[in-house]
Amino acid sequence: CCARSTLASQRDFREQKGKLEEMIVARGHHIIFYPKFHCELNFIERFWASTKHYIREHCQYNIQGLRQNVPAALASVPVKTIIAYYNHCERIIDAYAD
Repeated sequence: CCARSTLASQRDFREQKGKLEEMIVARGHHIIFYPKFHCELNFIERFWASTKHYIREHCQYNIQGLRQNVPAALASVPVKTIIAYYNHCERIIDAYAD
């Protein structure tokens, strides 16, 4: 809409951080927002895919089996693999940026 684009183009509006970002930065942390609906740019999606694969292989396809296996599924992905997922996504982001 015209009003939204006009407002978004104003310098003070562009420089205003969202409440979530302000709260996180105020506590001394850094925050990175990824584009919405771009799973190839967010390494957590690969992590979830690995955990879901583990669940499919190890649960008995009932709620009790699911509840028992979720902690093991989360722990089944090595940190080295998570770092590899992150690096892969960073390369894709860099390719988009170029």
